[in-house]
Amino acid sequence: MSHAARFAPLAVLAAALTAHAGDLTKGTPDLKSAGALTFGPAGLMFVGDAQGGAIFAIETGDKTADASGNAIKVEGINEKLAALLGTDPA
Repeated sequence: MSHAARFAPLAVLAAALTAHAGDLTKGTPDLKSAGALTFGPAGLMFVGDAQGGAIFAIETGDKTADASGNAIKVEGINEKLAALLGTDPA
C-alpha cells in the first residue's frame, strides 16, 4: 500500500476539522478516484481523491443528528486501522 493511500484518511480528517462551509466553492467535483470518506459539521462529507491529489467537501444537506443515541460498534477496529496505517494493532 502506498504512503498516500495510508495517510489519505488522516488528510481527510484534518480537512474536516479545519473546513468552513462558507469558504467552499460550489461546483461539480472532478473526482478521479474516491477514497477515504469522513463527515464533518453542518452536513459536509469529505472525500479524499488520492489519484487526483485533492480533498473534496460535498454538502449533503443532512444537518440533523441521529436521535437514537445508539453507540456504533465496529468489530476489530484496531486491526483495521493498523492495517490501513501499515502497523501492528496494540
